[in-house]
Amino acid sequence: RFRKHLDRLQQKLAAARQVSTRALRGAGMLLDRPAEGGLFLWGELPAGVDADTLVKDAYRQHILLAGAAFDVANADQRHLRFNVVHAQHPRLAEFLSQRWHASAQAQQLIRRAAERSR
Repeated sequence: RFRKHLDRLQQKLAAARQVSTRALRGAGMLLDRPAEGGLFLWGELPAGVDADTLVKDAYRQHILLAGAAFDVANADQRHLRFNVVHAQHPRLAEFLSQRWHASAQAQQLIRRAAERSR
């Protein structure tokens, strides 16, 4: 009976992992080793995106993100940890996609301004 319960949980976890992987990738998140299994996915932030700012902005939107708080040295500012069950929520993918788009636009404006000042 216990084994049957564990099998069902593993199936649910695998399904949640697939949905979360698709949603996060669709939002532009580069995932590190997504096929390994487990409760969490680790995603690498796009260049120019500050993890602390992103985590705080998400919190203001009632979205919890796990950044450097899960790094022993508290030094990894390039990755976020996602719970595969919570990462299925469409609001998360929408939030990330909007932030990546805004970041890309800002970087483009900065490049243009730098080119003009030469």
